[in-house]
Amino acid sequence: MLLDAAKGFGPVIAVLLLFPTLKAAGTVAAAAAIAGHVWTPFLGFRGGKGVATGAGAFLALNPWLVLIAVGVFVAVVALTRYVSLGSLTAVGVVFVGSFIIPVVRHRPVDVPFAVFCGVAAAVIVFSHRKNIRRMITGEESKWGASSQRAK
Repeated sequence: MLLDAAKGFGPVIAVLLLFPTLKAAGTVAAAAAIAGHVWTPFLGFRGGKGVATGAGAFLALNPWLVLIAVGVFVAVVALTRYVSLGSLTAVGVVFVGSFIIPVVRHRPVDVPFAVFCGVAAAVIVFSHRKNIRRMITGEESKWGASSQRAK
């Protein structure tokens, strides 16, 4: 998980350091990192779900947003024991937070960044579609449960 997060954080922070006045360049790097993880050509364009890579990328772009999302993730997993539900809730928080945090800080909303957050959330939700089906049917595994599916 830490390597996946580094896969998102590393390229974004490198681009931000190389082009400090172009936040959009960091956003493009984040999009590339998430897309490259979800649709990696090395695994037949079927990779991971993008959550950890996205968390690393967003950590470089907006640490406060990630801090809040991680807090929500931990709370949801602690309450439900569904890691996938915690991940889905966290990406929702990132999207909504991309609008709310600037307002709370009395700054304008960065609309292109907020749109990117929405697209990234949609990609991650799409990559979790099987988990969502299993949660609905009660077959999704819970964190800390035995290797058998939760009933």
